Amino acid sequence: MPVQIDNNVKPVTSFWPQWLKILSLLIALIVSPLYLYLMSLYGAVDGLLVLLTAFFLLFVTYYIVYLLLGFFVVGSATFWLMSRYPKHVQRIKVFLFCALALVWGIGILGFAFELIPYNSSTRTYF
Repeated sequence: MPVQIDNNVKPVTSFWPQWLKILSLLIALIVSPLYLYLMSLYGAVDGLLVLLTAFFLLFVTYYIVYLLLGFFVVGSATFWLMSRYPKHVQRIKVFLFCALALVWGIGILGFAFELIPYNSSTRTYF
């Protein structure tokens, strides 16, 4: 009896390249409002220097701590969803993009229109 081959079977793709693409998207969307916020405080060049100082010399401000906590929560939820429901990776990517766009928008609007109360002279939250 000949073996039947099903041509509709999807090839097995590696999990980690997709996960790294999602992480790079997450990092890009989280870092951009932080840079715009620092740019509004210090200017374009000094904002970039403060951002590099924060990441490479571990000079962590409250805003970076909150973003890292958000990164951990969204990243761990995405990792759990992708490992629990591997057939729905495309929907999870759309969900992740929407969640990160929301975080990005709240970060920009919160500091641009002072919805997040922040005293820039003392660099403290009210």
